[in-house]
Amino acid sequence: MPSSLDSKFKDFLKGIVTPIRAVGVIFSSPKLLTLSALPILTTCVVLAVVFYALMAGLWSYVAAHFTGYFAQYQSGLMVAFAAVAGIMFIYVAINSVAILISFFSSPFNDILAEATERSMGVPEVPGFTVGRALRILALDFRKTLLALILSLSLSLGLLIPFVGILAFLAIALLNTFTFVTYPQSRRLFGVRSSFKWVLRNVPLSMGFGLTTTFLFSIPVINIFALPISVVGGTLLFLESTPGIPHRSETP
Repeated sequence: MPSSLDSKFKDFLKGIVTPIRAVGVIFSSPKLLTLSALPILTTCVVLAVVFYALMAGLWSYVAAHFTGYFAQYQSGLMVAFAAVAGIMFIYVAINSVAILISFFSSPFNDILAEATERSMGVPEVPGFTVGRALRILALDFRKTLLALILSLSLSLGLLIPFVGILAFLAIALLNTFTFVTYPQSRRLFGVRSSFKWVLRNVPLSMGFGLTTTFLFSIPVINIFALPISVVGGTLLFLESTPGIPHRSETP
């Protein structure tokens, strides 16, 4: 039992530091560094659109309706609940924007993930064909749409005491699901197969999901979080899936 727990804890720590290792992998390859600019540019465009919408009055509209809804309640408990609900709303909004960014930059993310595999010495990386590209696009769309729906649903659980902790941990696993899907989709892993992979590697996935969720929540840093998460998710998949030889396994 102690050895099993020790192994799971090491997997958890490995998941935590994998995004950090991904930064080193990106900077060690000029090609990866160049390709990382594409998802970063997409992130900037999406964030600019969101910021423009907020400045154009969306934030005032939401805030007015939110405060108006709770204005009729004067008790301290309701004020506290309103504050917590507001924080959760902001968190849900940030998480949803992160998933939308991932969706819009999906083609660039897949190119970056493939280049990461090649840089890690994977001998047989599934290449590009029109048919495969269409299947990958369909898989990515289904997975991203499912991730967005589940994220919004789980976010409601954040408002429930104790249940909120479980919901937050589930969202972290969902974040890992989002970023290991690129090397998986190119191998035509379906939604169910991708979920099974995450559940087989819960400590690893939890550590990675917590770190990437944290990165996306930090202003400015979140601009660079996407390529880091894509490369990190690819490393996570390569190193934790039997039968995929890569450079770190060879002398």
